[in-house]
Amino acid sequence: MNNRLLSSLRLFILCFLGIGGHLTAFTQAETPTLPMQVEGLPVIDSLSDHAVAFYTAKLWSASQLFDSIITIRYAQVRSTRNDIELELKSAQKDSTVSKPQLAEIKQRLKNAKTIEKVQEQHQKQSKQALALAQKTNVLDSIGQRKSLTILWKKVLTIQSILIPEPAPSALTETKPDPKPENISISATPAVADSTTTNPKEVAKEKDKKPIKPGPIFKKYDPATDVMLNPPPLPCLIVSDTRDEFSGQRIRETAAQELFRYSNPALKRYLQGKTHVIGQTSLLATGSNVVLRLHFTVNDPNARKAFGKMDKNAVAVLEFIDGSSFTLYNTQTDEGSFDPSGQVATYRAQYSLDELILKKLRRTELDKVRIAWANGYDDYEVQQLDVLMSQLKCL
Repeated sequence: MNNRLLSSLRLFILCFLGIGGHLTAFTQAETPTLPMQVEGLPVIDSLSDHAVAFYTAKLWSASQLFDSIITIRYAQVRSTRNDIELELKSAQKDSTVSKPQLAEIKQRLKNAKTIEKVQEQHQKQSKQALALAQKTNVLDSIGQRKSLTILWKKVLTIQSILIPEPAPSALTETKPDPKPENISISATPAVADSTTTNPKEVAKEKDKKPIKPGPIFKKYDPATDVMLNPPPLPCLIVSDTRDEFSGQRIRETAAQELFRYSNPALKRYLQGKTHVIGQTSLLATGSNVVLRLHFTVNDPNARKAFGKMDKNAVAVLEFIDGSSFTLYNTQTDEGSFDPSGQVATYRAQYSLDELILKKLRRTELDKVRIAWANGYDDYEVQQLDVLMSQLKCL
């Protein structure tokens, strides 16, 4: 993002989201505040209908701006990835290109794909926030009150993507040298010679203001770039016990989201809801590790559309480097519905051998193919390194 666009973004937030903690008064009788932190949001019931509508309109404006910027970012990283792919194809056909050069291009392509995945997830989040803001903006006052807090959180999430919390600044101002202490001058006058500087020039030099040193820029280090090397996910262990009979240690990680998928044909029917949400967790018993997949399906007809999850049903894990592994479900699950009968939940589990574990520890996951009783679906993974993180926890 260029400096002008970033300055516009910051100015927009300053004007509409209240950097200092307050909005500019919009009426003399009532001056609502819009703090930057979600926990500082005023109690909705204490606001007038006019104030609620004001907040809603400003959040809608913010979500439109944020979505435009994220869309531009996504287009840029896709273009970069496409250029590197073309460069790799050309290099592979060129016999003069050495193996180290090919390896360097492949590594750049891998990094570009990782960044593209992250930006794609950001765009999906932005589109969701924009859709909610647009929907909330046209609701009546009662509907706006119900949705305002959720909308506020979503917009702040997108804002944190564009303007993260400030890290220690990479710019360090160089302070001028401290003034020298007074030095006693000898009473003996200096003897002038032919090289003595002109007194007028000396006076001009004294009148000149000292040049302030400029900022020193820290050299870019790819190892510290969070886009290329995102910080690890936190370890979430929900169970850590020991089997009384065998003495083996049993550990299980918390379920974390792996992907989200919505069938475009059901967009109007879903009304903004996500069709399928996939979560993953790992269960380790001694040296044996089991992959557990949890599917949440927003469809009252899930059993007709998907069928059941059969024993020995196939799951194909495709990695970002193009390799894939096939797993087999070890249990049958008919699916269970929540009390409303609108949401179905399926569970499957797959044994992982040492070869797959080695791959999961080192390589990001890209896609998952799941075989249901009535067919199969391919899901693009948004959280590429979640299984890598869970394995480290174990």
